[in-house]
Amino acid sequence: MLMKTAATALKPPPKLTASQWADRYYRTPRGKFKVSKAEYQRGILDAMSDPRCPTVVVQASSQVGKTEIELITISYFSHQDPSLILMVLPTVDMAKDWSKERLSKAIELTPELRKIFAQTKARDSDATIQTKEYPGGHLALVGANSPVGLSSRPRRIVLGDEIDRWPASAGAEGDPMDLAAKRTRTFWNRKLGWVSTPTIKGASRTEKAYLESDQRKFYVPCPHCNTPQVLKWENVKWSEFNLAPKDAVYQCEHCNELIESSQKAQMVRKGYWQAHAPFYGVAGFHISELYSPWSTWGEMAEGFLKAKNNKERLMVWVNTSLGETFEDYEAEQLQWATLLARAEPYKPLTVPSKGLLLTAGVDVQQDRLVISIKAWGRQQETWLVYWQELWGNPTTDEVWKQLDEMLTSSYTHESGAELKISRCSVDSSAFTHEVYGYVRTRRQKGLDVIAIKGSSTENKPIVNRPTQQDVNYRGQTIKNGVQLWIVGVDTAKYTISARLRQTEPGAGYYHTPIGTAEQYYKELCGERLTTRFNRGIPKRQWEKVPGERNEAFDCEVYAYHAALTLGIDSPRWNWDKIEASILPKEKATAAAEKVKSEPKQGNWVTGW
Repeated sequence: MLMKTAATALKPPPKLTASQWADRYYRTPRGKFKVSKAEYQRGILDAMSDPRCPTVVVQASSQVGKTEIELITISYFSHQDPSLILMVLPTVDMAKDWSKERLSKAIELTPELRKIFAQTKARDSDATIQTKEYPGGHLALVGANSPVGLSSRPRRIVLGDEIDRWPASAGAEGDPMDLAAKRTRTFWNRKLGWVSTPTIKGASRTEKAYLESDQRKFYVPCPHCNTPQVLKWENVKWSEFNLAPKDAVYQCEHCNELIESSQKAQMVRKGYWQAHAPFYGVAGFHISELYSPWSTWGEMAEGFLKAKNNKERLMVWVNTSLGETFEDYEAEQLQWATLLARAEPYKPLTVPSKGLLLTAGVDVQQDRLVISIKAWGRQQETWLVYWQELWGNPTTDEVWKQLDEMLTSSYTHESGAELKISRCSVDSSAFTHEVYGYVRTRRQKGLDVIAIKGSSTENKPIVNRPTQQDVNYRGQTIKNGVQLWIVGVDTAKYTISARLRQTEPGAGYYHTPIGTAEQYYKELCGERLTTRFNRGIPKRQWEKVPGERNEAFDCEVYAYHAALTLGIDSPRWNWDKIEASILPKEKATAAAEKVKSEPKQGNWVTGW
C-alpha cells in the first residue's frame, strides 16, 4: 500500500492539451471555465500547446476572449510544461497593469496556479510584479517599448499582446517583434504567440503575420440547412426585414433563412477551423465579434450605426468588432477645395455661439510666425477664429510684438462677451532660444504661453509630461523656468485628419469662416499618410505633399495640444460653468439642458 502511494506521488501529471487543461483546472470570476462556451477558442489553445506549431497568430476583435487565451497559455506552460516565458505588452505600464489586474486574479481563482506561483503582495516592487517564479520556470512581463526587457535572457515561450500597438522600434534596438523572437532561437521546442486586434491596412503587423500563416477561418453550420459558412458582417440584416437594429438577425448565405442571435451559441458549438493556405509552421486564426457569446448581432448593429458616419469611430469599430484592418482610412488625400466649399457665414476674428474656449497654435518659420486661433465647444467641436502669417525675422523683436498683439486681444463672442485666448502652444523646434525667451518673458506678464516640440514617435500621446529647461549658472534646474512639452504630432494628425473628413456638424467637427485665405486650406491638406517598409515591417507616417506647405496643419496640432493641456477631454471639465460665464443666464441654462438631452458621443481623444 505504501509503495503504491509513493508510486502515485511520483507519477507525472497527465499530458493534456491547453484546452483540456483549461476545462479541468482554469477558473474565472464566473466560475469554472468551459471552452465549449466559445468553441473557437479550442483550436487556438490547442495550437498554442501543439509542438508542431512553432508560431501561432491570432487576428481577433474584442469580445472574443483574447485575454483568456493568453492567460490559459501562460497557465498551461507554467503547470503542465514548466518553461521560461516572456509576455510582451505594448508598454511597461500596461505590462504591470496586466500582471496586477489579470494574471494575479487568474492565479488567485485557480487552485492549481496558487500552488505553484509565489504570491505577490501589494507592497512588493514593480520588479516582482513583472516577474513570476514557479517550479521549473519563470515568467517575465515586459513592454515592447523597453529594449532592456526584450533583450533579457533566452525564453522558450514568447507571447505578444496587441502587436499593432507596439512601437516601430524598442529604443534604438530595432523592431520589438524581432527582438522578442530572438529570445527563442536556442530552443528546439520554442513557441511564438502573437495575439492582437489589427489596425490600418498596409501598416498592420497582425495582418502581415496572419497572411504569412495558414489563414484559418471558423466555419459554423446554418441551423436551417446545416451548410457550413464563415460569418460575414454583410449578412447581418435588420432594416431589410423591418427590424430595429437591436433585433438584427443573420441571413444564411446558402438558404437565405434568417438566424436569431439566440441560435448563435448552438452554431458556434458545432463550428470548426479550416485553413485557407498551406501550413509552413505558422498557424493563423481570424475571429470576429460575430461569433462572440458575449455579444449579439443586434449590439453590433447598434455600434455600427453610431460609428458609420465618422471615419475615426468607424475605424475603431472595424478593428474591434470585425477584427479587420481599416482599408480606406486615408482613401484619398484631403482636397483643399472641398474644405473651402464648407466654409460657413461667420466672420473671422469672431466666436460663434457654441465656441466657449480659445486656444492658439504658433509655428515658427525662418521669415515669419504662423498662428491659428481656435474656439472649442462641447465634445471638441471646434471653430477657426483666425489664421494669419506674421512676417518678420524671429531673431528680432518685431514679429514677436505682432504675436503679442494677437494673444492679448479680445475676441467677440456671438453673445456679446469678449473672450481671451486661454493658452497658446509655440513650436520650439526652430529658433529654440528665441521661443524660450518669449515664453519666459510673456509668462511673467501673465500670458499663458508654453513651448512645445513635436515627436513623430508612433502612438505617442498628444500630451506628455513637460520637462524643466531653464538652469542657473551651476547647471541646476530653475523651478519656475521654461517647461518643454513634447507633442505626439502623428497621433494628433490622425485625429485632426479624420475630423476634417466629417461632413456633418457635431462632435469633433471642424468649422471655418468664409473669408479665410485659400492658402490656409491648401496647407491643411499639405501632408498625406504613406506606408514605408523597414526590413519588411510596414510603418504609417505623415509626409509633406511635394511642392506644398503644411504650416496650417501644424498650427491645428499645436492649438489642439493647448486645449488638451487645459483638460477639455477630462470628465471633470465643466462646460456648463464656462458657458454660464459667457452667455446670459437663461440662454446658458437652455443650452446646458439641450446638451444633457443629447446622446453622449464619447471621448474624442485618439490613442493609436
